[in-house]
Amino acid sequence: MNNEHAYSMRQINRKEITRSLNVLREYQLADAPCTSLRDIIAFSAGEILGKREDKTLIGSYKRRWAFWAIYQFSPEQKKRGVICSSAGNHAQWFAHACKLLGVHGTVFMPKTAQPFKVQRVREFGGKFVRIVQEWDDFFATQKAAQDFQRKNKAVFIHPFDNRNVIIGQSTVTAEILEDRGDVWTIIYPVGWGGLLAGGISARNAWGSDVRLVGVEPAGAPSMAHALSVGSNEPLPYSVNGFVDGAAVKQVGKRPFHIVQQNEVPIHPVPEGRIAQTMVDFSNRAGDIVEPAGALAAASVAWDIIPWLRGKVVAIVSGRCFTLNQMPSVVDRAEKFSGRKITFIVQLPERPRALQVFLSKMPAQVNMTNIIHPPKTSDTQPVEISYEGDPSVIQRVVAALKKTGFAYQIQQ
Repeated sequence: MNNEHAYSMRQINRKEITRSLNVLREYQLADAPCTSLRDIIAFSAGEILGKREDKTLIGSYKRRWAFWAIYQFSPEQKKRGVICSSAGNHAQWFAHACKLLGVHGTVFMPKTAQPFKVQRVREFGGKFVRIVQEWDDFFATQKAAQDFQRKNKAVFIHPFDNRNVIIGQSTVTAEILEDRGDVWTIIYPVGWGGLLAGGISARNAWGSDVRLVGVEPAGAPSMAHALSVGSNEPLPYSVNGFVDGAAVKQVGKRPFHIVQQNEVPIHPVPEGRIAQTMVDFSNRAGDIVEPAGALAAASVAWDIIPWLRGKVVAIVSGRCFTLNQMPSVVDRAEKFSGRKITFIVQLPERPRALQVFLSKMPAQVNMTNIIHPPKTSDTQPVEISYEGDPSVIQRVVAALKKTGFAYQIQQ
């Protein structure tokens, strides 16, 4: 066994987790509320609670591990400065930690990072953080960060393959075990795998018999894939990027080994059901949660885990999301539930082609959108949307199949 692997496998103990939790409490970065979700999702087999990391001041569990990882450094390391590469999520909490601890940091972000995330990095970090955005591609950005590290001898903060990061993440579960000792099951959203690895570490350190379950987006089942092949190999195909923060191609080496050794079950959750759960949080409670934040709750709302019963805690990991992104979430939820259909039909270049097509479609059905995208062939593409009850949408699909025109349904 090489040193890297041995370090990743060394068990995290209760003393380390408790120390981390005490320091986080000192800086008011711990103790997210654990409250009932019964008004948001239905669960007839028991009681469903949410560990509401989205309700904290910073709005994400990631504040814990970013802070703890930097806090652990020696004064000499902090003086050299810290760096990270991130498309936005990791960078925000890294910046917040730098400001709290008075440590100067450099954040490498791709030019494609969402503007609101870049702005939050600036707000959180203030004068302590410098943002470098010079590359379109994330991997080029990451390489630049590594080159900068070597040249300046700065300290790189990895978002998941880092023992102190996992210790910081373990404090989420430690709080649940302290406050809700009678819980039967805890459900974790899984992306890189650090939160689940931290949960396993806390459960083992506390000697608890609580059952842990991981859930990941159906379009990015990276942990299930890694467990099936026996190593943290990347998925052999592109992922569905809807669940930002959990839609990854490859889980971390350290998290993978911890999950593999402890045989934690992993379940996939369809993106459409995650979107509908986000809509339910908004409509029923007035809460905006990010897709990864709704992932664990969605697995309960839609009976993804058939044996689930008793007192269950779903970790609502954060709210890194904006209102202007919600229309696309609603659109995805409506399509998944069968209440909306959007398709592109290829029409011949001749007069009245669109009227001929529409005459073959059901009358008195709510057509909500019609767009003419740019031509890519000799035919004229037209994007059309219909909304209605699932039975109405089924009529639209049946008619579409009989029109004789080429079409493609949009997901």
